[in-house]
Amino acid sequence: LACVACRQESASVPAAMAPTGSDAAVADTALPQAAGVTVALPQPLPAWVPPVAELQLDEVRDALRRATVAVAEGRLYRDAGDAIPLYLSVLAVQPDNRDATRGLKKAKAQLLVSVRSLLEQPDEQRKALAEAAEQMAVVMYLAPEGKVEQELQQRVQVARRLLALNRAGEDALRKGRFDEADGAAAAFAEVLALDPGNSRARQGVAAMESGLLRSAE
Repeated sequence: LACVACRQESASVPAAMAPTGSDAAVADTALPQAAGVTVALPQPLPAWVPPVAELQLDEVRDALRRATVAVAEGRLYRDAGDAIPLYLSVLAVQPDNRDATRGLKKAKAQLLVSVRSLLEQPDEQRKALAEAAEQMAVVMYLAPEGKVEQELQQRVQVARRLLALNRAGEDALRKGRFDEADGAAAAFAEVLALDPGNSRARQGVAAMESGLLRSAE
């Protein structure tokens, strides 16, 4: 279940505790979790709404040309002149247009590759996972019933949760809260219950045990 982003944000717990500028740009909300840990979980992103790109029948050929260029340039979904909104606009006036259907499949495939890459990104994880969630919203708009798409969406959700729990555990560790209900032990335990091999949580547990030993001396 875990991704590189959840495991390798830092080589040591103290470094991982310091948020980066890109991290601070991602909105969080505090929600209580089943294990009793209150963590700052990323805001769920709203469903994607295609930018408006209304077409007339005589504009279809030019729209397909522009969509092809947009796919080649990696401009897939943010603006009305990007590939997916253009293909959807073509299908709105010509539902059986094969070029638009094929183009949508190609654009969706690019997004799936991008999401998988973002899940494995070792740097600026919160930003990467927020971008992955945004792209998955587009994918799910295009294929809401797709099994592959649903499974990848679940991976993104779990990855964001693990990252938030790890950060909550590290914050508690830095503040010396080890065994409280919302302390480091509970946060790292929840991560390891979901992903037993999570190296970042294991580092946190080791740092916590070291801190407890120092406190006992």
